[in-house]
Amino acid sequence: MSELWLVSVPGEQYNQMNTLPGDLCAMKAEMKLPELKVGTLDQLIQLSDELSKADAFGESVCRKVSGCMLDILDGDRAQASEHLRMNNGKDSANMWVTKFKWDAAKFPSRVALPQLLGVINRALSEIDTAVKKKSAHYNGIRSQLSQFEKRSNASLVTRPLSDVVKQADLVQASEYLETLFVALPARCEEEWLKGYETLTDMIVPRSSKKIVGDNEYCIFSVTLFRRAVAEFKNECSKRKYIVREFNYSAADIKNEKEQQTTLSTEKSKTYPVLFKWLKVNFSEAFSAWLHIKALRIFVESVLRYGLPVNFRAAVLIPAKPRKLRERLNKIYSELDSANFSNTANDGDVGLKFDSGDYYPYVYCRIPGDIVESS
Repeated sequence: MSELWLVSVPGEQYNQMNTLPGDLCAMKAEMKLPELKVGTLDQLIQLSDELSKADAFGESVCRKVSGCMLDILDGDRAQASEHLRMNNGKDSANMWVTKFKWDAAKFPSRVALPQLLGVINRALSEIDTAVKKKSAHYNGIRSQLSQFEKRSNASLVTRPLSDVVKQADLVQASEYLETLFVALPARCEEEWLKGYETLTDMIVPRSSKKIVGDNEYCIFSVTLFRRAVAEFKNECSKRKYIVREFNYSAADIKNEKEQQTTLSTEKSKTYPVLFKWLKVNFSEAFSAWLHIKALRIFVESVLRYGLPVNFRAAVLIPAKPRKLRERLNKIYSELDSANFSNTANDGDVGLKFDSGDYYPYVYCRIPGDIVESS
């Protein structure tokens, strides 16, 4: 998605937009707005402040939805951009903005502006609440699965032994004997095999068995008399062998595997539902946000250019933003001194929303990274 500018000027000066060269402006299209109820000056000024907050909220909701999509796609921005589209997937966000048409079915244009803003805000709030809930649920599943994966891929010094030890690997239900599991550096394997029976006097001969190993560590089992366990652990510590604490429980191992299977199944079921929801509701959120942008253009233009309503707005896709800005400022420089509005005599109301800079025309910006948020 490319950055877009929304610019409005007095109606009679709109045609000067046609002088913008193609090398500065990749695309220009008129933004058609419906007839909206103006209200009073006080209402417009108050609404201007409310629209500023609503604009920021709309952007944040769009970023949350797109960020969630990017997250479940494991950061694949190209895939996210491909799926976060408008008009049932037919248009990119950029193209849809250039063809913007007010959705009167969702946002009735003949109601008072404060009520209209309320309708749009409620639509965004519903999406905001839902995306938080759905994202938290999916990420909770993924986080639990990730913990299982981390445990399985952890060092043999810390990896749960239930992943590698089988019931046949240890002596159970013995009054006198106990099987311990020792983690030691891989380079010490030969040393262990030659000397483990001498660590104490009560080790069962030839009882040690290699359970698992990798390039760094290996784990051996060893069976000995219970009365010698403390001395054995002390001797292992002297040699920097690590005796792993482990109590075998077939029930616990079974429950753990069932939990992991349940989580994997739930993730597989949740993913396509969430994916579809994000595609649909990015379109809904972006549409609602752009209707807020359109309301801002309307309110700020009325405050700037006065009544009766006489302005036209354009959607611009800048190719060279700095030079395009200079050209626009030059074309409409006379708007600085012109008295277009009886409602704007108190200053530059409506001139610099979306930016700390001053422009002689009404302007706002749609960032180009909305569908690439993380």
